[in-house]
Amino acid sequence: MEKGPSIRSLRRVFAFSLSGALYYLWLKIRGKTIVVRGRCRGCGSCCMELCLENKDGWLRSESVFREIIITHPEYDRFEITGRDSTGFLLFKCTWCTPQGICLHYNKRLDLCKKFPEKSLPFAGGKLPVNCGYSFEVVTPFEIVLKKELKRRK
Repeated sequence: MEKGPSIRSLRRVFAFSLSGALYYLWLKIRGKTIVVRGRCRGCGSCCMELCLENKDGWLRSESVFREIIITHPEYDRFEITGRDSTGFLLFKCTWCTPQGICLHYNKRLDLCKKFPEKSLPFAGGKLPVNCGYSFEVVTPFEIVLKKELKRRK
């Protein structure tokens, strides 16, 4: 089993915003992680202003986004609407109605099904204002279990 950070996890850290990378490292040092709590309220806000990522991190380049569409035409449903304060591209999904309903809910992408990614705060992203989800900083179960087992010895 691999000890220490992997190349992939290090690459992910460098894809974060500077403040996000520092926050990530601070949590790691403290033995903490982020978990997602809550549930979807069906408002569609997440579909109207979102960031997309590829294997190298959150997208900043329009040309990279165009390359993604060539190899993954299903991403053509996203339209660039601007940039956030950290320079990441912002998108809206053209499948979302003004009422917040997905026109093709059964054909939505994995990223839609997995929203919100717990890496969002590290990239400088935020949840929509009225989102039913929240992020919580916790001690991972493995660490709690190890401490308890050690205490019982």
